[in-house]
Amino acid sequence: MTSDAEFVRSIWLILFGTSTSVNAFFSEVYVPMDCEVIAVQKTNDAIQLTEVYNVQEEYPLQLSHFGQWTPEEGLTATKEPFCVRRSNMFGITMNVVTISDYPYITLTEFPNGTSAVTGGYFGVVWFVFESKLNFSTRYTALDTGLEAHIVNNTKTDPYTKMVDEVRLQKYDVGLAATRFIRDRFDLVDYSYLIHRSKYVIVLTSGANADVAWEHFFGPFQPTLWFAVIGCILLIAGCLSAFYYLGRRLAYPEYENKDQYNFFVSVFYVFSMFCQQGHDVTPKSCACRLVYWLGYVIAVVVLAAYSATLISFLTINSTEPHVKSLKALVKDGSYKMGMLPQYLRMIKTNADNGITKQMYQKMIAPDPKNIPSTSLEGLQRVCSTKYAFWTSVEELKRVGDAVDCNIAILPKYSYMFNLAYVIRDHNPYRKFLNFL
Repeated sequence: MTSDAEFVRSIWLILFGTSTSVNAFFSEVYVPMDCEVIAVQKTNDAIQLTEVYNVQEEYPLQLSHFGQWTPEEGLTATKEPFCVRRSNMFGITMNVVTISDYPYITLTEFPNGTSAVTGGYFGVVWFVFESKLNFSTRYTALDTGLEAHIVNNTKTDPYTKMVDEVRLQKYDVGLAATRFIRDRFDLVDYSYLIHRSKYVIVLTSGANADVAWEHFFGPFQPTLWFAVIGCILLIAGCLSAFYYLGRRLAYPEYENKDQYNFFVSVFYVFSMFCQQGHDVTPKSCACRLVYWLGYVIAVVVLAAYSATLISFLTINSTEPHVKSLKALVKDGSYKMGMLPQYLRMIKTNADNGITKQMYQKMIAPDPKNIPSTSLEGLQRVCSTKYAFWTSVEELKRVGDAVDCNIAILPKYSYMFNLAYVIRDHNPYRKFLNFL
C-alpha cells in the first residue's frame, strides 16, 4: 500500500496508544522517503508528533520530531519545508544509467571495466545533488552507437534504450541530456529543466570570399556597364554635333577640320572615363562644356566604384550568403551534416515541411555528410559548400580551432529542453527537483 501513488500524495496521521512502539509497528512496513506519515502518541502531558520514513526499503526507519500539542500552548510544529527536513539520504547508492555526450556528460573508463561520470554540464549538476543530499552513485554506461541497442526487437539509439531501461525500473535515473518528448511522459518522469540548448546551422560567412577579379568588377552590374557605354556614345554624339554646328554656324576657324568626328569623339570620351588627358583642347565653349560634363560623369562613376570596392575590402561580413533555411534548401549547392547523435533528432522531425526537404535533399543522399566530430564538421564548412547542424555549446568549444570565418544561419534555430529521466514514482524525484 505504501508504494501506491495515492498513498504518496496523501498526508497520513496515525494515532498510537501509549503502549505501542512506533518502531515495532513500522518494522515490516516500507514508508517511502517522499511520503508524509506522522505518528501521534501521548507522552506525559503532551502529544508528540513524529515523522517516519525509510530512505530505502532495506534501510532502518527514520524518526524525526515534527511537533507537539499541549493544552496550554496548543500545536507547535517545525517550520522547515518538507524537502529540507529530509535532505539527508544517509549515504544510499543510486543506480544510474548514463551516456557519454560531451559537453553534457563526460565519462571515464577504468581498467576494471567500470565507468563513472567525471564532468560535463549535467555531470556537475549531479555532483551537487550528491553533495547536498548525501548519496553516492553506481554508474552503468551505454554504448553510444546509433543502432547498438535493441528495444522491442528493433535496433535503436542509446537514448531510447536508456529511457526503456528506466521505464522498466532497472535504474533510478537516466543521467543524460534527454529531451522532453510528449510520448515519453506516460513512460517515465523527468526532472525539472536543467538546460535549454540551442541548435544552429553553421556556414561560411561572407568574409571568406577570396579577393578575386570578379570582386573588382562586381560593383559594375550589367545594367551599369550598359549605362556607361550609353553615356560614352551620348557624350561623343554631343561633342561631334556641337563641333559641326559650331563650324557651320559660328566660328569655322575655331576647330581643325574633322577634329571631332563621331568616331574620334568616341575615343576622346572613352579616354575621359579612363581619366586620361588629351593632346588637343577644344576652343568653342559648347565643346568645352561637353568635355567638362564628360569628366564630371567619369569622376562620379569612378568614385562610386572605388567606394564600393573599398567597402568590400574593409568590411568583413559576419553573415552567410543565404539568410534562411528555405533559401539554403532552395540554393541546392550545399550539403548538410551533423553528429550521429543529432541525426535522430532531425529524422524524428522530418515528416513534413522544410525539415523534410532539408533531410531528403541535403543530408540523406550522402552518408559521408555525417562527421565523427564537431571539429571535422566545421573544417568541412571551411573547405567545401557544407552546412553543419550543431549546438551552440559545441560551436563555442571548437569554433576557434578552424581557420576560416564562420557564421550562423540568421533565420534558423532549434531549441531543446533537456533534463534527467527519472523512473516513474521515484521517491527521490521531489528532492532532486527541490534543489
